[in-house]
Amino acid sequence: MMQRIVSILYDFLLSVARMYTLPQLLGFGVTSAAVVFVSVRQRRLGRFARRAVLTDITYSAWFGVHAAFITVPMSLWLANLVSGYAPFLRLGLIDNLPAWMSLPLFFLAADFVQYWMHRAMHQWKWLWTFHKIHHSQREINPLTTWRTHPVELIYANIGAFTASLLIGNIKAIPPLLVGLLAASQFAQHSDIDWTYGPLGRFIVSPRFHARHHSAEAADIRVNFGGLLIIWDLIFGTARRVPERPTAYGLVDAENDLPGSFLGQVSYPLLVFWKSTASLLKEFRRNT
Repeated sequence: MMQRIVSILYDFLLSVARMYTLPQLLGFGVTSAAVVFVSVRQRRLGRFARRAVLTDITYSAWFGVHAAFITVPMSLWLANLVSGYAPFLRLGLIDNLPAWMSLPLFFLAADFVQYWMHRAMHQWKWLWTFHKIHHSQREINPLTTWRTHPVELIYANIGAFTASLLIGNIKAIPPLLVGLLAASQFAQHSDIDWTYGPLGRFIVSPRFHARHHSAEAADIRVNFGGLLIIWDLIFGTARRVPERPTAYGLVDAENDLPGSFLGQVSYPLLVFWKSTASLLKEFRRNT
């Protein structure tokens, strides 16, 4: 019996590992090594044993489970649904373009969609109830990338799928580019004051994204870009400051989240339950 359980667990972990390419794993590994190196030099290595970072580790483990049992099956279900009942939705605007044109156009369009989806999570209260969990970390680190509520992951997956219908899909993304994109996301949450020099005028750097996680009131709803800065510049949400924030996390009025993984996952459900109960109470009072 025990051998069977170990075999099932091994197969599951192997299937999760296969969802990540070697460049993605290398991107994460190199960035994490850089963060640990800088933490050692700054004598801040102990933070990785604190509860806040351990919660991020739990989210990281959950991300693989979510991808295996929710994200991938949902994407396949949506694809079959569109193919069977609404194939006209597949516009595929870049499908017939050569690779040298389709690749940059794909990332440009996908980043544009991501910018507005991210901005909506800060603008609409019901989406913010889920997204504020990502912003609750006061000690951002590469694993904070995965501090995301399961409902937000579903929201992001539906958005990415919708964008793929309109834009089309890239058949082959260069492995090196995949690794760089993975490293970029992890570096943005690394709390390392990198600016990327001249590239930082176009690419979201750790310093630029750190301002998005700042606990200062002046930094609320700024720097939404995922990869490119241009959307923040065009739509007036860019804020450049020549140093990293003094504190990360939620402003005091929003700082009501529990510290544990289970507590944070259940938090939005409790908020909506209390809100619904309050509305019902008010309705009964007025009828």
